Amino acid sequence: MNRYWWDGLSRYQQIRLHCMRHGITRWIAIDDDLTGWPDDSREQLVATDSNLGIAAPDVRSLLLRKLEGLWK
Repeated sequence: MNRYWWDGLSRYQQIRLHCMRHGITRWIAIDDDLTGWPDDSREQLVATDSNLGIAAPDVRSLLLRKLEGLWK
């Protein structure tokens, strides 16, 4: 894969491409880069603050809820 091409993709595009190539159908992304995330895929995103990451209590609780939802 061309590194320059890959680097030109949004983080969402990189994640989706990885999932498609590896047959991953149920996934959650934890990311502070919201650029390019379509509305219909936001349910799979746990958006974080660049400085706090998953240390923010609301992010941790959202992540737990989404992880639990993967197994239902």
